[in-house]
This record gives sequence, C-alpha cells and structure tokens, in this order.
Amino acid sequence: MIPQLSLQIIYKVGGTISCLGSGYIIQDVLRNPDKRSKSIYHRIMLGLSTMDIFFTFFAFVLGSWPMPKGSFPWAVGSIASCDVVAFIVAVGQLGSPLYNCSLASFYSLQLKCNWTDRKMKKAEKWFHIVPCSFALLYSISALCTDTFGPSPSGFCG
Repeated sequence: MIPQLSLQIIYKVGGTISCLGSGYIIQDVLRNPDKRSKSIYHRIMLGLSTMDIFFTFFAFVLGSWPMPKGSFPWAVGSIASCDVVAFIVAVGQLGSPLYNCSLASFYSLQLKCNWTDRKMKKAEKWFHIVPCSFALLYSISALCTDTFGPSPSGFCG
C-alpha cells in the first residue's frame, strides 16, 4: 500500500500537469479572437477546461492543505477553508463531465444531424447553461446541507 504522503505528492504532480494542459487551452482560446468569437467548439472547450481547473487544482494540487490543521498530513486549513474548496471541487467535478456531454452533443448535432451554423448558435447557450447550472445547484445544495467537510482520504468534500 502506498503511504498517504506519497499519494498526496502523486496527486499534486498529476493535478499540476492537468492544470497546465487546461490552462494552455484557456489561454489559447482567450488570446485568439477568431476562436473566442466564431467557434462554438472552442467556447465549449473553454468551459470544459475551466471546470477541469476547478476540479484538479482545488482537489489534487491543494490536496490536504485546506483541511483542518492536524486532521491529515500537510493540513493547514480550517473547516471553512475545507468547505470553500469542497464547493469549488464539486462545481468542477460535476461540471467537467457535463461539459463533455455538451461537447459530444455539439458533435452529434453537427455531424450526425447536419445542423446548420445558425441552428447551432441557438443551441449553444444550452451547452453552457446546463453544465454550469447543474454544477452550481448541486454545490449550493451540498453547502446548505453541511455535506462538505474533511474526509478520511485526505480531501475536502
């Protein structure tokens, strides 16, 4: 069995690599006016990458740091910091797969159903509204019901 400290280091390295990849996608889309304004695909990827950073940075890069001090190795936070991190992690954890569904729906409508650009532009808002609203509603309801907190596995959630 791998010791807890080794797992935390592995999580931090993997999470950092994921954040760097998502960060590259975000900066690539934001720096290019054509990708930012004309491409539905790139805007969906921007949302997906943002959710991925919410999840990987706050869950894996921060790891046990926001947990209440003394509850886990390297924990230096409090219950409040753990709840904040868990809220952001929950948004990213649910938002990422839902944005993947948006991306799959985009390609399905474009390639299988031969939707025109005009039809796709009308549908685009739903590719963003659904993942963001479901992720936020879930996280808000979990926060209101005191579902978040430190877990024995070394994460807030």
